[in-house]
Amino acid sequence: MRHITEVGKSITSELTGINTFECYLAFYSAMVAFDQAESCFKNKEYEATAVMCRAAIDCAIYEALSRGENAIEPEFIREVGLSDGSIISVVISTKLNHAEWDKLKESVKNSKIKILTENECDEIKEKIRDRGDFEAHAAQLRDRFMKEDTKARFEIAPLEAEESFNLTRNYILHIIRRFFKVESIK
Repeated sequence: MRHITEVGKSITSELTGINTFECYLAFYSAMVAFDQAESCFKNKEYEATAVMCRAAIDCAIYEALSRGENAIEPEFIREVGLSDGSIISVVISTKLNHAEWDKLKESVKNSKIKILTENECDEIKEKIRDRGDFEAHAAQLRDRFMKEDTKARFEIAPLEAEESFNLTRNYILHIIRRFFKVESIK
């Protein structure tokens, strides 16, 4: 098992002005999923990259909307003591349903801390979620494409995987920075 400081290293190494441990506490699942997307991409597993990018962006959005000021109907507080004696508290809610994109997008729109614009949500849906969905439900979608279209897709192209990977990384960084109020939407 990896030490917590090894998780999400390519994300946390780009963050300044944010307590790294608070970042782990709030966005751990997103960072784990992004690490897996990164491993898939480096190993040229492009279909797996698309699925893990979708998972990572979903986790990042969910975590940003279910913690701190954004928490919908806060349910509990996670307190963690640090080695310097200070305590970090994170308010958490499990009320958010993020399985359906339209509901998640609506939650983003209504959140207290603005983490994404509507245009960013649309780009995430088209270039990250839809590609990940395609691979996550590959057999069913491939059959449908073969039935309906003679130019059926059968894989995620390397350039599509690279675009999804880079967009996922950039959007996770934006979401974390906006969540911690280091960056705002202009």
